[in-house]
Amino acid sequence: KMGNAESNAYRNHLSRFLPEEQSDIDGVFDTLSGSSGSAGAKNGKATKKTVTLAALQARQSIAYVRESLPEQMTVRLYNGMKSIDLTGKSSGLSEQIAKEQFLIFMSNLLKGNADEKITIIMRMISKTEEPVKGKHIQEFTEDLIMSVIHVLSYRKELKGWNLENTRDSASGVKALASQLLSELKLADGMKPMGPQLMETSFDQSVIEDWVYRVPQISVFLSVVIRQGLHVLHSLPDQTKDIVNLVPGCKGFKGRGLISLFDIPSIIYINSHLPAELQHKWQLLFSSRLHGESFSQLCGHIVNKGPCIVILKDLDGYIFGGFASHSWEVKPQFQG
Repeated sequence: KMGNAESNAYRNHLSRFLPEEQSDIDGVFDTLSGSSGSAGAKNGKATKKTVTLAALQARQSIAYVRESLPEQMTVRLYNGMKSIDLTGKSSGLSEQIAKEQFLIFMSNLLKGNADEKITIIMRMISKTEEPVKGKHIQEFTEDLIMSVIHVLSYRKELKGWNLENTRDSASGVKALASQLLSELKLADGMKPMGPQLMETSFDQSVIEDWVYRVPQISVFLSVVIRQGLHVLHSLPDQTKDIVNLVPGCKGFKGRGLISLFDIPSIIYINSHLPAELQHKWQLLFSSRLHGESFSQLCGHIVNKGPCIVILKDLDGYIFGGFASHSWEVKPQFQG
C-alpha cells in the first residue's frame, strides 16, 4: 500500500506536465545523472540513476547547465531537491537525488502553490532544522536575485540591457532583497525591521505567507530553474515568467551611455507597471545626450505616452517617478 501511495503521488505530479514537458525533464535528468557516474551495474543489477551535488556542480562538462548558475544557488537547489522525502522518514534522506525527487521538485516549484513550495524553500534557505532567522532569508533572497541576473545575462535574455550599460547590481541586489523582506510579517502582524529583522526567527507558516504575498520569489525561482537547469525553457507558454520580467531596452545601443538603473531596479519597477507597459522601455531623453535645456526635454517627452523619470542629484542620490499619462505643455501646472 505504501508503494502504491508513493506511486500515485508521483503520477499526480507527473500529470501536471504535458508529454513534451515530461520528455524535456527526462532529458535533463538523464544528462545530469549520466554525468554523476551513478548509472551502472551493481551485483548484476542496473543501478537506479540519480543526480549528485557533484553532477550539478560539474557545469563545465554539462551543456545544459554550464556555468549558468552561481555556486551557492546550485547548492541551494540541490538542498531543495534532497528535502523531498520519498520514504516518509526524513532521517533517511539520501545524498543522491532520485528521478522522483527531481520531478516532484519541478512540479512543486514550477506548478505548485505556496503550501507545496514551502518545504523546499525552507531547505533552500537553510539545510538544517534549526530556526530560520531573518539573516538567513536575506542571504537566500540576495542569492536568488543575483542568480536571476547571472542566468539572464548568461542566456542573453536581458533584451538589450547588459551589465555594462547599467549601474553595478551589487547595491541593487541588496536594495531589492530588503524591499522584498520588508513584507515579512509575524503571526501577530508585526513587521520586524533593521537589525531586529536579522535576528528574528520565522517559522514555516510565516515564510509560507511571505512567499504567497511576494510573487517575485516564485517568479525568480522559476527563472533560475528553467534558465539555470535549461529545463522547460523553450516550450510554448513556458517563458511567460521572463517575458515581462525585463523590458526590452530601446535607444541605448551604440550611444555609450550607462543607465542610472541597475538590473534589479529595472526588474522591480517593471513588475509594478501596468502590464501593457512592461514589454519595452524606450529612452526618450538623457541630459548626457540631449543637453540640459528644458525646451529640449519637453521636445523629447511631450505626447510620448506614460513614462518613467529618473534623476541623479549632485549628492549622488537617485530618485524618480512614474507619469501614467503623456506629458503636455500648458499654461498651468496639472496632475
